[in-house]
Amino acid sequence: MMWACTNGRNKRRVAVLICIALGLVTFVLLQLTLHQWLAHQTHPSPGTIQDQKEATLLMPSSSSSSSSAAAVTSTAGVGRPSASNAKIPALPIQGWNITDDISWILDFAIVGFPKTGTSTLMLYLKQYTDSIFIFSQERCEMGYNQHVVVFKDLYKQFRQSQQSRRLMGLKCPRDLEVDLALHNYNQFLPRTKFIVGIRHPVLWFQSFYNFRIHNEFELPPPSRLIGRCKTANKGVCTQRANFAKHLQKIEQWRPVFLYDVTQLQQRTGSSGRFRNNLQQFLGLEQPMTKEMIWIKPGRTLLADANGTDTNAIAAIAEKKINICDAQHDSVREVLQRHAQESAEWILHHFLEEWNVQVPCVDQFRAIMDTWKQDPCPTRS
Repeated sequence: MMWACTNGRNKRRVAVLICIALGLVTFVLLQLTLHQWLAHQTHPSPGTIQDQKEATLLMPSSSSSSSSAAAVTSTAGVGRPSASNAKIPALPIQGWNITDDISWILDFAIVGFPKTGTSTLMLYLKQYTDSIFIFSQERCEMGYNQHVVVFKDLYKQFRQSQQSRRLMGLKCPRDLEVDLALHNYNQFLPRTKFIVGIRHPVLWFQSFYNFRIHNEFELPPPSRLIGRCKTANKGVCTQRANFAKHLQKIEQWRPVFLYDVTQLQQRTGSSGRFRNNLQQFLGLEQPMTKEMIWIKPGRTLLADANGTDTNAIAAIAEKKINICDAQHDSVREVLQRHAQESAEWILHHFLEEWNVQVPCVDQFRAIMDTWKQDPCPTRS
């Protein structure tokens, strides 16, 4: 290359350009080689993933009874030092780069979906279980490529919790719908267990639409929210209720705890089984004995003593919808199709082929069967 540059006097300009181009190609090849080496260091090998799958919970078979628990082997705290080891591992972060394995930093994440009781579950785990740390607010940095920020915050809590060996968790009910978030989970957090809540798509849409209205968002009529979400939709659209489409993105080896929101709301004996199943899934020794208190996040609308806010409250209530009204038939038809397709796929593929545990198996399957029918004719 130097010979070409010094002896090609008659074609000096061409030779210089060739030298520059060769230099650029060499630089790019070096960068690609370095990137591949770093990816190999931070991403688990297929053998590691297979070992994880074999070591985590076993999927309940269709013949399992609602009272029987799926076999679970805890992976909580895998890769962490023992409680007797006083040395705290260094955080493998330099600037915005992850320089080594960091999969030990997060044990579980509540990753889906909005309006399925995720706030109730988050606050319950935070307040009633001493064995867990979970942020009191949503942490959705994984979907914005800001995962280093949340890793640093988790590490602060990890340093404080090392002796008690608390599990580390977070909540972001939109992560399953964001490809970048799932990419970051797969690359940096392959050991993290997912907790996912679902709801009959027809009832989910009504709940989410009215939640936005309740918090004074301006929304188009439901008939204009069919299909993919747009900016003006404020996150409300029928496509988000296509739960099977989002669940399919989860890697088959990752442990998943899947529940229907109605299981979270119950106050009967099945609520105790729900908590027992969740305890086993997380690998907790401390039983979850206290009942869950249902939380309704968002703005609280209260008229003052003089009733000055009464008109505003009435105006908001007027904008809310009853999804069973005839004017919403076209929207409900799309949502019911999502419900039927999702129920079939969950029952016959997700539960059979993925690493999934569901609470009260027979009850869950019965709930999925109700998804095959429009809920409106049976609603009071």
